[in-house]
Amino acid sequence: MKTYELLDSEDRLFAFEINNSGIGRHGVCRVIEGIPGTRLTREPKFLSWFREDSFCEFEVDGETFVVEEPFGDNSRYWIGPQPPRWLPQTKRVQDAFANVRGLRVLRWLGFLLGVAFVAFGIWFFGSDVGRPTLLVSLAMIGTGVYFINYALTGRSTILRRSRKN
Repeated sequence: MKTYELLDSEDRLFAFEINNSGIGRHGVCRVIEGIPGTRLTREPKFLSWFREDSFCEFEVDGETFVVEEPFGDNSRYWIGPQPPRWLPQTKRVQDAFANVRGLRVLRWLGFLLGVAFVAFGIWFFGSDVGRPTLLVSLAMIGTGVYFINYALTGRSTILRRSRKN
């Protein structure tokens, strides 16, 4: 899984972010439980995505860490110590998320689903069903391209957004 490092003024890792697509809040907790020396102290509540930004708390060698989804609808989860500061344990937590490979299966399934949508869209375009065929075909092809793009890049958008510093 791709992680996005957050560095302090001395270029030390104090927190990191991960994409929230494909893993979910409970999936984050499952990864954390697998880290040696970690104790999960708070898991997401029922409908946590609706009512809490900070949804997971855990300890690594006695240091408290939290997982948050800033603003409740961000595309990334923020993971780091509470209060935010450099700790050597942060690298161990980041490495655990960087080594998660379970999303590859989902990406392959998405790729195959995308190819199927494109193939059926092309086939449907050539059929003699009637006038709405063009719109349905284009919708199927577009959906297929979306799934293929996500499977290959891990991004849910086809066009890249420019980042302003």
